[in-house]
Amino acid sequence: MVEQNLVRWGILGTGWIAGQFAKDLRRVPGAALAAVASRSRDKAEQFAQTFPSCRAYASYQELVKAIDIDVVYVATPHIRHYEDCLLALEAGKPVLCEKPFTINRHEAEKIFATAKAKNLFCMEAMWMRFIPLMQEVRRIVQQGDLGDIRFITADFGYPVGFSAESRLFNPELGGGTLLDRGCYALSLAVYLLGKPERITGFAHMGPTGVDEQCSMLLQYANGALAQLAATVQTYSTNQAVIAGTRGQLVIKPPFFYPECLVVHQFPDRETLAAPPPASLPTDLKGRLKSTLKTNAWYKRLRRWRPTGGKTMTQLDGGNGYQYQAIEVGRCLQAGLLESPLMPWADTLQVLDLMDTLRESWQLRYAQDDGVAVSE
Repeated sequence: MVEQNLVRWGILGTGWIAGQFAKDLRRVPGAALAAVASRSRDKAEQFAQTFPSCRAYASYQELVKAIDIDVVYVATPHIRHYEDCLLALEAGKPVLCEKPFTINRHEAEKIFATAKAKNLFCMEAMWMRFIPLMQEVRRIVQQGDLGDIRFITADFGYPVGFSAESRLFNPELGGGTLLDRGCYALSLAVYLLGKPERITGFAHMGPTGVDEQCSMLLQYANGALAQLAATVQTYSTNQAVIAGTRGQLVIKPPFFYPECLVVHQFPDRETLAAPPPASLPTDLKGRLKSTLKTNAWYKRLRRWRPTGGKTMTQLDGGNGYQYQAIEVGRCLQAGLLESPLMPWADTLQVLDLMDTLRESWQLRYAQDDGVAVSE
């Protein structure tokens, strides 16, 4: 447990996400960036210069051993997450680790087992979950405003120029859309519907052997479905739609950083039947229109067409990373090992789903050697 009110952060890595997180720490009451580490001293010092009172370390080992660090944020490439999380935990430091938490479920299980054995907090930094509007989405779903959820769609895509050495395309860096982008859509489905009964999917493999596009279909025991996709080849809608028997909720793009929700309530069936016309029109267009309105399928579609809509917005600045930092601080003060908003079970479930998909696509990484991917 953190005894003092101030939570002092150390960051492993100096990439773009590390910078965004560090900026948002300024928005977190009771939080301070104490140190950053890189394998390059120049990069660490350049990063630290942007943030007053931030020390620079030229090795991750030095940072995790510092006595004035309360929690470590792992913002290294995801092929290093396993090694770096264990490094911090073995040094007695709680951990917040970027998504995807690890390359496979096997690695994550070892990390969580270590955190439990050492009585240390550990959490995946699935920032989407901690944003207030996303928590509002879950509240709306759980209290039944949309009725029974029957169908979810979500996709994440924008084009990225090909480079065989890029982290998105290089298999040695854990490249591919599933781990980098598909994990958001899968996490949303698990967040709202829990564990699916079955998952299947398709992927287009690029020249480096990783998935440059993928689509996924999740089936639940109650018949609900989730249709998800990710791509680096084109722009997708980047929105999510949660459809229930009584209403529909649209998370406007980007769904993984929600700033606007629109909730449509379906009208009651009893109030929708339009009275028949007093007499048939005489003109052709009018007769065709009248005939269409009496068609059973047309009336059924109109009956369930969402009307109106309640819009909720959130425009409070920042990059959205402050909310997960706030949750970490709350959990540390409460002495928790895991967050109820992002429990270990959910991280393991998403990794398990990704392992299953990758096995069906015959997509393996070096970290899978000696591990049955679908375990």
